[in-house]
Amino acid sequence: SFAVCYERCLSPRFETLSKNACLIDLTDGAEAAFSRFHPTARNEVRRTEKMDALCFRTGIEVDFDAYYPFYAACEHARGWLPVPEDELRHSLVFTAYLDDKPFSGMSAYFHKNRLRVGRIYSLKKTHTDSRLNNLVYGSAARRIVFELCKYGAENGFTTLDLGGIDLRDPAKAGIARFKQSFGGEIAPVILARFARPCFSNALPQIRLAGYDLT
Repeated sequence: SFAVCYERCLSPRFETLSKNACLIDLTDGAEAAFSRFHPTARNEVRRTEKMDALCFRTGIEVDFDAYYPFYAACEHARGWLPVPEDELRHSLVFTAYLDDKPFSGMSAYFHKNRLRVGRIYSLKKTHTDSRLNNLVYGSAARRIVFELCKYGAENGFTTLDLGGIDLRDPAKAGIARFKQSFGGEIAPVILARFARPCFSNALPQIRLAGYDLT
């Protein structure tokens, strides 16, 4: 079991870790949230609207068995293992396409009125299309966050949590700047995890099978 606690963790059975998260307020709608994006981030979102070859989709409209290998390839490209098929299948998925071919995406999950980003993934490290430069990847990622804001506001979510943010580790400065560009609140959270010994014992086999479990 894995939980994100925004106040405190009530169960002593959970292992806990204190982190910071970047929270976007959706209570006054997606456009109001967009107005709080940094100017450069807003310009990048608008830039995607002028690129005819780009499109953005919510959900996996194509065959899941065709989408999952794309997602797994994104994770492998950065040296990570993918989550199992069932986890991605039951996640909210937001994807950027170039000429109807996926190249970047984010998964999300939710509880009550909170929406949280799970995985951020792309083919940035392995792409071969010359049109997919750093500017396109950056703009597409920010557009996906805006699509998440729109989805969240339209479906009654009050907060979009962009996930953990580390302001001290130089190796994570890039992702911190990315998340801060949306003008969200940096707030403390507690990550809580419970695992039985049988799960811990099975982790080597899970890794060997090529999957990552939180």
